[in-house]
Amino acid sequence: MHRFASAIATLLILGFSQAQELSCPSSKVNIDPCLSPSPGGLFVFRERFEPDVGGDFGSWSIDGLEILTCDTQQPQNGTAYAPTYSHEEIGSFCLKSILFSEENSFANAEKAWAQSEVGEGVEEVWERAWNKAGRFISTFHTKCYKDAQRGNGITPSEDISYSLAELTSALTMGGDFPVVICDNATLSTILWPLLVRGSFAMGTFESTSMLQRESNCPKDGIM
Repeated sequence: MHRFASAIATLLILGFSQAQELSCPSSKVNIDPCLSPSPGGLFVFRERFEPDVGGDFGSWSIDGLEILTCDTQQPQNGTAYAPTYSHEEIGSFCLKSILFSEENSFANAEKAWAQSEVGEGVEEVWERAWNKAGRFISTFHTKCYKDAQRGNGITPSEDISYSLAELTSALTMGGDFPVVICDNATLSTILWPLLVRGSFAMGTFESTSMLQRESNCPKDGIM
């Protein structure tokens, strides 16, 4: 969990600090696989219509994700950049996330994602989507965040701990600090407060320090 959270956090940092590259560009250019997914840069989200769900009019549900290579549009499933996770692990990750802090969060998610088998829970659906597609996204490679954090003296590790000040200093964006959340002394969540300049769909996001929440992490010994 610690490594996965670190990966996501630092990829966000890279996204704000580096020029945004479009995956599968029209011109032949060399793409840094840590800044933009490559070679699997074409993402196909599948929705499935379920006529027996959602009342008289049926319902559209998310059925899965395909990641295809830019050149051949074949599945990008040869090189994995992140580990596999069981549905139990995915469920544990979600329970620690503020995205699922509301009482009916899992029930609402199960309505949005299509089940392939009767009685299948949303964790099993996400397990399949992650293990068949998500872990093959190049920007999840550990090298993409270890190098970025090493310059700030932070290297994800199972046996090295850091102070809260060290972590927040390494994660700062333009002088704005994220809110670091821990499960006891283990880093579990990072809150990135952002403002949007312009419309949500077409505007740009900028960091801010206006979020009135405090970290629950200890001052020292954070893993």
